[in-house]
Amino acid sequence: MCAVVKTKRLITLALAAFLTMQVSFDSAQYSEELKEAARRIESDALDDTLRNWVVQVFTVWLRDPDGQPHRAVTGVRTAIAAYHFGRNRIDLETASNEHIKKILREGLDEALMKYLTNLFNAWMHDTGGRPSASHQKLKDNAVTSYLSARENLDRLYEEAK
Repeated sequence: MCAVVKTKRLITLALAAFLTMQVSFDSAQYSEELKEAARRIESDALDDTLRNWVVQVFTVWLRDPDGQPHRAVTGVRTAIAAYHFGRNRIDLETASNEHIKKILREGLDEALMKYLTNLFNAWMHDTGGRPSASHQKLKDNAVTSYLSARENLDRLYEEAK
């Protein structure tokens, strides 16, 4: 039997053993410190997921302004609902409005940064760093969209206080 076949058999057997073993998840067996570390990771992972979703939604807005900001608002509302559902599902307390606002701001900031970085890279390659009128318009529109989104986000959360 060739080495590849033996290796595949060993991997298959190891995987089967892993999938069939009984693992106890009795939380009483773990220290409070370890359980708290796991909770922090769960919470951080949900925060990252919300932030990434906002980055995606705002990036789409910047690339395709048709139907915006309505489409973006719908996407962000869906993301926030999923975020709350996720926190509830894993028994984390509800995040404060200020915490969610911070995550949304970070997502907007990151999306604009990525968009502008790609745009400026195109400037460098296409024109040696001198933007064409269309490049300039894309940049101006992106910054205007960002400023509008940030202003509306801040106003929404001020009204919620």
